[in-house]
Order: sequence, then structure tokens, then C-alpha cells
Amino acid sequence: IYKFRIMGNALKNKSTQLPDNSIFNLFEGKGAFTDSDGNIGDFSSQGVRKTNSLGEMTHLTALLILETNDGSKLWGDPTRINTELQVGAGYFDVLFASGKLKKLIGFRCKYALTTTKNSSFVMEGFCK
Repeated sequence: IYKFRIMGNALKNKSTQLPDNSIFNLFEGKGAFTDSDGNIGDFSSQGVRKTNSLGEMTHLTALLILETNDGSKLWGDPTRINTELQVGAGYFDVLFASGKLKKLIGFRCKYALTTTKNSSFVMEGFCK
């Protein structure tokens, strides 16, 4: 089992409210990560979230990227299961990976995420 922890910030967060009070939110995040293999590196993400009039997420299209200090990379396609924006759970499928992270190609990684009042976040999970 491969475990990881990501800590970061929402750098860009632009929202458009629709007439039915649903919201399209464009986001970008950056931060750092560490894993159970002793790697450390950078994290980045970007995508679009749609929430309904109750603030519950109804759709997510995003990409997350982990890059170790030695240049190994992982690209993941996340899916949220819990619909609350401030705290969530879900999984991402590893689409591509290189170097030390190549062993994770094809894995599904489960995660939990929580945010702070200043738009920082912590995400922890595991892949198998």
C-alpha cells in the first residue's frame, strides 16, 4: 500500500453563479506532498467544480499532478464521493506516472480532504 499526504493552498478560485443558484467554480491549487516511500515534492491541481443551489458538489473535472524532487511524476483524475466542498472524500485514478512513481500506473487512490478557513487544505490517502 502506497500512502501520501498533500498540503496546499487554493491559488485561484473563480466562481460563476447561475440563475438556479448553482455555481461553476474554476480552481487551481499548489502545495507539497510526502509519501510512504520517503519521497517529497510538489503538488498541483486544476479543474472545474459544479455545485447545486445547496452548495453540494454535483460534478468535478480535474487533474492533479505530483512531482518528486528527482523529477518522477504522477498524473491523477479525481472523483469526489462526499459532496460537501469544505470536507470531502473520493478517489483518483492514476492515469500516467514516471520514475519512482511508475509502479502506481493503473492504481486507484482513495483520499480524504479538509480545508482551513484561509483556503488551505490537507489531503491524505492511500493507493492499492
